Amino acid sequence: MIHKMKLSEPYYTLLKTNKKIVEIRVYDEKRQKLNVKDMILFTKQDGNGKFKRTITNLVVSKDFETSIKRATLKKCMPNIKSIKEAVNIYHSFPNYKENAKKYGVVAIYLK
Repeated sequence: MIHKMKLSEPYYTLLKTNKKIVEIRVYDEKRQKLNVKDMILFTKQDGNGKFKRTITNLVVSKDFETSIKRATLKKCMPNIKSIKEAVNIYHSFPNYKENAKKYGVVAIYLK
């Protein structure tokens, strides 16, 4: 199955160039449909670009901090220097902090 997700910069380029190999999202209804070996078609937020990756693993956690620690900062937020800063970035996305408490968080491992 092919799923669709949008990414903003710099995360689009980091994932496209394989500097980022784990995408972390709220484990909402859309992400609960993901399975290992499924593909994700990532599109740039502005619509200028797309690429595909295959899911190799899915790891569900209770919150962003736990998920980032498990995946490691280098794999999920390679441009960020601390876990606290990474958590703050995720919490800055609309509804992410509240929805993470409701649904949990999933680390999507990609190749």
